Amino acid sequence: MIRINLVWEDDAGGANKIFQVAAFLLSLLSLFLAFYLASNSLAYKTKLYEAEKKIFSEQISSLRKVTKEVRDLEKKRDILKNKIEVIATLRKQKTGPVRILDDLNQALPSKSWLTGVSERGGVMSIVGLALDNQTIADFMKELEKSNFFLQVDLLEARQVSWNRVKMKKFTLSAVVDYAGGEHKKEEDAL
Repeated sequence: MIRINLVWEDDAGGANKIFQVAAFLLSLLSLFLAFYLASNSLAYKTKLYEAEKKIFSEQISSLRKVTKEVRDLEKKRDILKNKIEVIATLRKQKTGPVRILDDLNQALPSKSWLTGVSERGGVMSIVGLALDNQTIADFMKELEKSNFFLQVDLLEARQVSWNRVKMKKFTLSAVVDYAGGEHKKEEDAL
């Protein structure tokens, strides 16, 4: 029997090679296309991230401005608060000396006289004459009852002669509270 080979070996190898080259070129084209799409995708994402970065930078700068304004306002608030406290203290001290002298006058017993009153650094020095030690003690007790005088102390008491009458010369020291104990009331209220 005669055999006829209809497939040529050369042709089969040539078609196979063309298919291989076509497959290689197609895969190479697909690879380039994939790289191109990935590159475009990364470029797009980079632009998005840069746009977000710009937006965030603008927000940060605006927040810094707002933060600076808040700090400035807080400083101004603290300054105003201090001014208000000073004004309140001055208002209390404005009426304080008058009320202190009134309390000093009210506390002074009838058998005593004041010869000198001075104040320095919140401490008042009171110099006077009394007929006896009990009068001085009564005067000190009355001063301690006042809201304006704190820590009343006897510094000196000695006998002197005044117009041939034996009297006691005394020197008192007292811490003066011009607010009259109002700050204690405020602390108790808090």
